[in-house]
Amino acid sequence: MENWRWYISDLEKKYVQIKAKAHLDRDYRVEEVSGTTSSTANLCVKDTQSIQFLQDQSQQLAYALEMDRNVLQNMRTRLDMMPGADTTCEGSVDHISALVADSNIQMGRVDSMLRRLDGTIALIRTILDFRCFMTLQNNSESMKEITSLTQLENRLIIELTRKASRDTDILKILTLLALTYLPASLASSILGMNYITIRMVKEKLSIHIEGEFFIFILLSVILLIVTFGPYLWYVRKHRLRPDDEGIEKDQEKNGA
Repeated sequence: MENWRWYISDLEKKYVQIKAKAHLDRDYRVEEVSGTTSSTANLCVKDTQSIQFLQDQSQQLAYALEMDRNVLQNMRTRLDMMPGADTTCEGSVDHISALVADSNIQMGRVDSMLRRLDGTIALIRTILDFRCFMTLQNNSESMKEITSLTQLENRLIIELTRKASRDTDILKILTLLALTYLPASLASSILGMNYITIRMVKEKLSIHIEGEFFIFILLSVILLIVTFGPYLWYVRKHRLRPDDEGIEKDQEKNGA
């Protein structure tokens, strides 16, 4: 029976530690507002598992003590029913009665601890549920802030898109103006070279084209080929996409 007392005392010691941890647990938001710091550790899932393990051990202990008590009571009953038990087994009966009384005391301790374990488990569950609620509330506030920032970013993007659209309209107008004046600029440039002469001869309009004008056109075509030829060759050979090369290889294989 001494082992049972030691075992029950050890379970009570573990229970008191977890209970004190639950009673001293504080919400971190309360500590931040008050500006105080606490050295107590917060509850975690491991504490719930530990107190559940203590409850299971206490229930097993209560069952074992109940069995021992029943065995001791049966032994005492049989000793009382034996003939001449008052004189020969008086010491044994007293010892068994003391063991039964001690078993009742230990059973009371275990029952009391089981009731306290139920209350502490309910307290821990309440604390953890409150923490989950606070976490959800904080996540909700964070999501609101993220949503407001996203809306602000969307408004900025819409404003930038509108400005880009206005700039595009302005560039479009400038391009149309340039296209309008481009033919006149080309004509003035050619006429300014004196390759084409426009005269009035005997009240008739006469247009005279110099031979150098055709040389000018030929040189312009040659320079155009020299300028765009290497560029087209570079694009064709060095900027060909890998997908296009694979397609061309497959086509060559199929053709072969």
